[in-house]
Amino acid sequence: MISCLQADTCVVSVTSRSLSLLSGTRLLSFQSLTLDEQYALNEIALPSTSIGPNTDVVREGEASDRLLIITKGWACRYMTTRNGGRLLSSLLLPGDVANLDVVDGPSIRY
Repeated sequence: MISCLQADTCVVSVTSRSLSLLSGTRLLSFQSLTLDEQYALNEIALPSTSIGPNTDVVREGEASDRLLIITKGWACRYMTTRNGGRLLSSLLLPGDVANLDVVDGPSIRY
């Protein structure tokens, strides 16, 4: 599962207008990411969406069909334990792609 943990968390898909939102983030700071590659992200993206705290973006058992990029705040990837707790597998910070499997492989079921 991918869940937003902070009130100001925004999960965004890249568009030509939002590439500037990602400037200075880890995603666009990679030297190997060309302008063509940045715009290729644009082709598979949807408009940005603000997500409230403690909201699941991709639920357990669902496949994600859109590229999710954190631009503000933070989120996490987690699994639900047998006793109902959360086991965090990663924290997602601004510039992180939450589900890169959408770009280069079969969808992961969260």
